[in-house]
Amino acid sequence: MTKPVVKIPHHRKLKLLVLAVFQPSQFVAEEIKHNAEMNYLLLKRGPVQSASNIGVLRTALLTSFVTCGVATIGGGFFGIVAAFLFGSHAVLATVAIITGTAILLWATLAVQGWSIQSVKGETLTEPASQWIFRSLYAVGTGLISLGSMLAVM
Repeated sequence: MTKPVVKIPHHRKLKLLVLAVFQPSQFVAEEIKHNAEMNYLLLKRGPVQSASNIGVLRTALLTSFVTCGVATIGGGFFGIVAAFLFGSHAVLATVAIITGTAILLWATLAVQGWSIQSVKGETLTEPASQWIFRSLYAVGTGLISLGSMLAVM
């Protein structure tokens, strides 16, 4: 997959995520506008050939490592703070870990690939699927870390 023609700013990603989950008809309208713009830009740009997508893979590996690291450290930090403020709670730790695990499973089963793939990977549905997946994964990882710290503190 080549790089997107237009990079979508984070505030727009957040808006599109909310629309995709809570107002799908508005998301479809946004996607139709986006697709029309992409078709125009792709025709204007012409075909782009890439010898290898290894750069995309390496960037994804680094991004996922940083995201998981931040979620793990953040969850652990909040777990330590909660343990110092409220004491160790085995029940709360267990609930956090089970909820985090359920969210990870949900994200894994909900992610879409081939079923929503377009020729160029330029529709809004494709990155929205990844944004939802990554957001759920970060939340789930953070909850597991929080629960783990609550359990051992």
